[in-house]
Amino acid sequence: MNYLLVEDILGRLMVAFAAFMGVPLLVSLIWQEGSVLAFILSIAVTLFSGVILVAHGQKDGRMSFREGFVIVAGAWILTSLAGALPFTLCGAVPTYLDGLFESVSGLTTTGASVIDNVEILPKSILLWRSMTHWLGGMGIIVLFIVFLPLIPYTSNRPRYP
Repeated sequence: MNYLLVEDILGRLMVAFAAFMGVPLLVSLIWQEGSVLAFILSIAVTLFSGVILVAHGQKDGRMSFREGFVIVAGAWILTSLAGALPFTLCGAVPTYLDGLFESVSGLTTTGASVIDNVEILPKSILLWRSMTHWLGGMGIIVLFIVFLPLIPYTSNRPRYP
C-alpha cells in the first residue's frame, strides 16, 4: 500500500477543511462573537496537521481500492477530530467528546445532537454546525459518484437470446 500517497491526499483534505473553517471565523469577526479565538486555534491546528501530512507525503504513485478505502476512512476520522475543536474551544459543548459527537453527527449527516438549545449558540458556531452537515452530505454524494460506476451491475432477470 502506498502510505505516502494516502498521507498527501489526507493532508490536502485537512488544508481544505481548515479553509472551510475560515467562513465561520469571518462570521464571528463580523458579529464580534467570543468564538473568534476558538476558530483561529482550530484553523491553526487543522492547517498545521495538514501541512505536516503533505510535507511528509508524496504526490506520485498509483492508487488502488485499498488506498481509496483508507483515504475515505482517514478523511472521516481526521475531519471529525478537527471539526470538534470549534465546538469545544468556544464552550458550545462541555467536553471534547461531546464536540466530537456533534462533529461526527454532522459529517455523517445523522442530525443527532447533544446540544439542548441550539438557538442560543453564537451564529458562527451555528454556521459551523450547518457546514459540517453540508460537507457530510456532499461527501456522501461524492462517494456515490466515484464508487457507483465501479460496482458491477448484475441482474436477476434471465437473458434471452
